[in-house]
Amino acid sequence: MKPIVLKGIGIFFMILVVAAMTLFALGRIPVLTFWIVLALCGLVAFVLLPRLKKRAEII
Repeated sequence: MKPIVLKGIGIFFMILVVAAMTLFALGRIPVLTFWIVLALCGLVAFVLLPRLKKRAEII
Protein backbone atom coordinates (compact mmCIF):
# COMPACT_ATOMS: atom_id res chain seq x y z
CA MET A 1 0.00 0.00 0.00
CA LYS A 2 1.44 3.33 -1.00
CA PRO A 3 2.12 6.01 1.63
CA ILE A 4 -0.25 8.39 -0.14
CA VAL A 5 -3.11 5.94 0.43
CA LEU A 6 -2.29 5.71 4.15
CA LYS A 7 -2.21 9.50 4.38
CA GLY A 8 -5.53 9.69 2.55
CA ILE A 9 -7.10 7.26 5.01
CA GLY A 10 -5.72 9.29 7.91
CA ILE A 11 -7.01 12.56 6.49
CA PHE A 12 -10.44 11.02 5.92
CA PHE A 13 -10.70 9.99 9.56
CA MET A 14 -9.45 13.39 10.76
CA ILE A 15 -12.19 15.06 8.73
CA LEU A 16 -14.67 12.58 10.20
CA VAL A 17 -13.61 13.52 13.74
CA VAL A 18 -13.87 17.23 13.01
CA ALA A 19 -17.31 16.74 11.48
CA ALA A 20 -18.45 14.73 14.50
CA MET A 21 -17.16 17.42 16.88
CA THR A 22 -18.92 20.13 14.91
CA LEU A 23 -22.20 18.23 14.75
CA PHE A 24 -22.00 17.44 18.46
CA ALA A 25 -21.30 21.08 19.32
CA LEU A 26 -24.31 22.13 17.26
CA GLY A 27 -26.49 19.51 18.92
CA ARG A 28 -27.14 17.57 15.71
CA ILE A 29 -25.87 14.20 16.99
CA PRO A 30 -26.30 12.62 20.44
CA VAL A 31 -23.44 12.02 22.86
CA LEU A 32 -23.36 8.26 22.28
CA THR A 33 -22.97 8.68 18.53
CA PHE A 34 -20.17 11.18 19.07
CA TRP A 35 -18.23 8.78 21.31
CA ILE A 36 -18.78 5.84 18.98
CA VAL A 37 -17.36 7.86 16.06
CA LEU A 38 -14.36 8.91 18.16
CA ALA A 39 -13.75 5.36 19.38
CA LEU A 40 -13.86 3.96 15.85
CA CYS A 41 -11.51 6.65 14.56
CA GLY A 42 -9.13 5.98 17.44
CA LEU A 43 -9.22 2.28 16.71
CA VAL A 44 -8.35 2.94 13.08
CA ALA A 45 -5.57 5.36 14.03
CA PHE A 46 -3.88 3.21 16.66
CA VAL A 47 -4.54 -0.33 15.40
CA LEU A 48 -5.41 -0.47 11.72
CA LEU A 49 -3.09 2.16 10.21
CA PRO A 50 0.10 0.83 11.90
CA ARG A 51 -0.73 -2.68 10.70
CA LEU A 52 -1.28 -1.41 7.17
CA LYS A 53 1.97 0.53 7.32
CA LYS A 54 3.90 -2.51 8.54
CA ARG A 55 2.30 -4.65 5.84
CA ALA A 56 3.24 -2.08 3.20
CA GLU A 57 6.87 -2.17 4.33
CA ILE A 58 6.97 -5.96 3.99
CA ILE A 59 5.60 -5.97 0.46
